[in-house]
Amino acid sequence: MRKIVITLLAAFFAVTLRAEHGFTMYTLGPETILWAVGISPNGRYVSCWLGSGEGSALLDTATGDYYYYNVWSEFDAVTNDGMMIGWGDIGVIGHNPITGETITLDDDAIGKAATTDGKIIVGSVIINGWKQRAFVYKDGEVTYLYEPTTEELGFEPGEGSVASYITDDGKTIIGYVINWTGGSKKIRWTLDEESGEYVFDKIYSRSPAALSHSGNYVVYNASSTTDESGKKLYHIARYNRATGETQEGETSINCSANGIAEDGTVIAIQSSGMQLRRAVIWTPDMDAPDYMANVYPEVPEFAAYDEDDWNYSTGISSDGRYLCGMAWHYIEGDGEYYARRISWVFDRQEYAETSGIHEAPVVKVFDSDAAEYYSLDGKRLAAPQKGLNIIRQNGKVSKVVVK
Repeated sequence: MRKIVITLLAAFFAVTLRAEHGFTMYTLGPETILWAVGISPNGRYVSCWLGSGEGSALLDTATGDYYYYNVWSEFDAVTNDGMMIGWGDIGVIGHNPITGETITLDDDAIGKAATTDGKIIVGSVIINGWKQRAFVYKDGEVTYLYEPTTEELGFEPGEGSVASYITDDGKTIIGYVINWTGGSKKIRWTLDEESGEYVFDKIYSRSPAALSHSGNYVVYNASSTTDESGKKLYHIARYNRATGETQEGETSINCSANGIAEDGTVIAIQSSGMQLRRAVIWTPDMDAPDYMANVYPEVPEFAAYDEDDWNYSTGISSDGRYLCGMAWHYIEGDGEYYARRISWVFDRQEYAETSGIHEAPVVKVFDSDAAEYYSLDGKRLAAPQKGLNIIRQNGKVSKVVVK
């Protein structure tokens, strides 16, 4: 069911604090939460969470306007036209605060993902206040997805099922089934074009963390091994359905992937204990995931947010150009420290075009002490390579020639 509600547009107290090298930080002021939780496939719209009981906001990065939904809610995804997907008032699975359009089901439900045009939404309906049931919403109708049996799963699906991702053609859905103890197994439903129904056809042996909008790329979350020296290593896998190739990224960073673009770029979050959260990226030309602070040294905010141990990368546009995230950053004012809950948006293409590391003068002498090295395309190196390198040391960036 679709209906129109009144939405408040307010841009007068939102502040853009910095826009340089493709990086822009957004804030509503000290002690006020503005956390970006999802970005539209075209990179224009960012859905934001304002805190428990405070509602949600849609940021239009093209205009700088915020559109508010003043109902306790959380929308983790957003379509190309600004329809936020998630949960709000009873039964709400989608809301477009620009047009005021709201999509509401008869039962309490949570929207998880949608096609880029918002015509198909997947998620879960809440049954009896706690059990979930995976659904597909299309053309105003809700269809419940088949829930595998105990025999098919190897455990009893006591707490239900959730649909988490859908490809843009609407043919593939990935979700999971939950047992009584909170354990889960990732599964897949595929559209049978002859019958028009979704058929359960796969249980994943390795847990997929995210799906690109076309479905061509799947990223699998980290498994861990220990090398001969006793060092623990983590493995994220990137699977290309078109080529059938799987690329393993081995890293010492314990991270969880949460998005993948059509070019194979993966975003992830380092997670260690209750507090440590740092933004991680894995582009197609990188051997393994690394901190965004290392990959993009000309954006000091990434390193600063990492120092505060709360820097999430939460969304990536379909083409991999735009990223969004949120951070808990401490600033000093009037002799006190304030926690500023901010959002950030990063344009990788603009960074490549404007970053100072591409404009630094060429020099022929370098000191290897405490230096960081990068190739001309910005890829971090373990040591300088023969030819032209970029060196970052003591806060300065220059180019060096190694013979």
